[in-house]
Amino acid sequence: MKKILFTLIFLFQINAFSQEVKILSVDLEYGKAGKTYSKYQKADDIKIDKNGKLTYSYRFKVIVKNLSSKAIEAVVFRYAIYLNLRNINTDERISYIPYAADDIRTSKIPANREKAIYIYNLDLQEQLRRIKNSNFEINSIRLDIAKEPKKEDFKIEISSYTFDIKVIK
Repeated sequence: MKKILFTLIFLFQINAFSQEVKILSVDLEYGKAGKTYSKYQKADDIKIDKNGKLTYSYRFKVIVKNLSSKAIEAVVFRYAIYLNLRNINTDERISYIPYAADDIRTSKIPANREKAIYIYNLDLQEQLRRIKNSNFEINSIRLDIAKEPKKEDFKIEISSYTFDIKVIK
């Protein structure tokens, strides 16, 4: 019986000690700009006024789920944010270029439960200011996020999400 159990564990790569955390989704949310506390709502795109300023304050809401039967503590997620640029004169699009990379740590994630974590430091207004005097404008941004690998993990899953930028007048 034990041999059968160990064979099944080996074949299906079931590891009782691994931290099985899955990124379920990422949503873009917006709130009032300049407020220390603001109620955030779901956004489909990032809005910029005709002067090149952000209309709202933005954050990413990342939903993660602990798939293991034990609570997990101190999980680290690494992320990178990329800009997709468009040349104003030729309408040529440039592939995504990175502008930010960081990590975010979570506290305890209970067993078989979901948890929301937030990424606030998008630094989009600074990127808009830096690109303002060039012949380019930001077309969209992309977030790539993955759980930091541990030695007991079998694989690394990188999730990628793209959000468009709209100019409102």
